[in-house]
Amino acid sequence: MLANFLQRSFAYGRGSYPVAKSEAALSRDNQQYPLLQQQQQQLLRCCVTFLDDTTAVFAFEKDALGYALLNNVFDFLGLLERECFGLQYTDERGIAHWINADKSLQKQLKHVLSRFSLHFGVRFYASDPSRLLEEYTRYQLFLQLRRDLTSGKLVCSPECAALLVSLALQSDLGDCQLPLAAQLDEFQAKQKRAKPPCDCFKACQRLKLACVPGQTAALEARAAELHASHRGLSAGCAELSFLLAARQLDHYGCIMFPVVESNKQSAQLGVNCSGLSVFRSGSRQKLYGWANIAEISFRRRKFSVHMCDANNSVVEFQLASSRLCKLAWRECAQQHAFFRLPHNTHHGQQQSLFSLGVTQESASLSPHSSIAAVVAARLNAALGIVAQQASAMVSQRRRRVV
Repeated sequence: MLANFLQRSFAYGRGSYPVAKSEAALSRDNQQYPLLQQQQQQLLRCCVTFLDDTTAVFAFEKDALGYALLNNVFDFLGLLERECFGLQYTDERGIAHWINADKSLQKQLKHVLSRFSLHFGVRFYASDPSRLLEEYTRYQLFLQLRRDLTSGKLVCSPECAALLVSLALQSDLGDCQLPLAAQLDEFQAKQKRAKPPCDCFKACQRLKLACVPGQTAALEARAAELHASHRGLSAGCAELSFLLAARQLDHYGCIMFPVVESNKQSAQLGVNCSGLSVFRSGSRQKLYGWANIAEISFRRRKFSVHMCDANNSVVEFQLASSRLCKLAWRECAQQHAFFRLPHNTHHGQQQSLFSLGVTQESASLSPHSSIAAVVAARLNAALGIVAQQASAMVSQRRRRVV
C-alpha cells in the first residue's frame, strides 16, 4: 500500500510521506499481534566462543532444552560428527560443566557467573582420530588440542612439543619459505642466537603458541627445523599428523581431578578414552584400563575403583569435597559409556551423548565395540555421509586463525 502511494506521488512530480498515519498503523499492528511481541521478549541470547576465538550469538526460548541450542551451534558450524563436542560453562565455584542436552537451559545457566557466555569445545577426545570421517571434525579436534598444548593441559617432552608446534605451523602457514640450513648450522655452532631461525617466535605468536610450557630458543629452532621438513604437506595432513602424535601422549584428552591416594600421597586422577590414570608430578604412574575395571562408585568424598582380578581389589581415592567426588564419578561413567557402550538415538536426530541419564551411585562396566566404528556406522546409516562428499565441503567451512 505504501509503495503504491509513493509510486503515484512520484508519477505526478510531487511527493509526501504520511508520518503520523504510518505510526498509527504500526501501533494498530502491535495491538493486533501481541503474541509476536511476547514471543520476542521470551527469547534469551547467549554468546558462544569457538575454538578459533570467533564468537556468535544464539537465541533460545526460556523453556528450551539443551539440545535445541546444541543443534543450533552445530548447524552454524556445519558439523556432521557432533557427538564429540559440547558447550561448556563455569559455575560460581569455578567448576566447569557441560550443557546437558535433556535439561532446561535456563535452569542450567541459573548460577553461572557469566550467564550468557559459553565455550564450544571437545567433550570426548576420539580414541582414533584417523577414523573420524570428516577433515573438518579433525580440524576442530586439532584446535582443541592446540589449546591444551598452550595451556599446559597436554603435557609432553620438549622434542614432542617442537614436533607439535612444527605441524601447527605447517597447518596454518604452509611451507616454510625461508632457507634454514645456514641459520640452523650457525645456531648449533654458537648456541647464542637470540632470535630463532625462520622467525619462528613470531610465527608461534601468530599461532598463540608462544606460551608453550618450557619453550626456549632451542625449542623454537627445533620447531623451525621440523617445519622445513614438512614441505609439501597439506593442512589436513599436517593436522592429522598432529592428532596422531598427540594421541600417543599420556595426557591426551584427560579430565583431571586432584586426589589423595590411600598412602596419603597427592596425585591427579585422569579419565579419558583409555580408562583411569594416576599422575604424580606430571608423569603417569598407573593406568586402569576400562576392560580391567568392574565398577566405579563414590560415597561422600571417597572414590572407589573396583578391579576385575582374582582378589576383587579396590583402589580408593579421597577428593576435596563430596560435590567434586560426584563430578569425578559422573565424568568416569560418561566417558566409559561413550567409548565402550552402544547407544540409541533420541530427539529425532543422531545420537546425543552430551548428557547421560546416570543417576545411581555406581556404574557396571563391560567392553563393547570401539566408538570410532560405532560413530562411522551410525553416521553412514543415519545421515548417508560419504567421505568424498564430506572432504569437498571442508574448504568452505574451515575457520583459520590469522
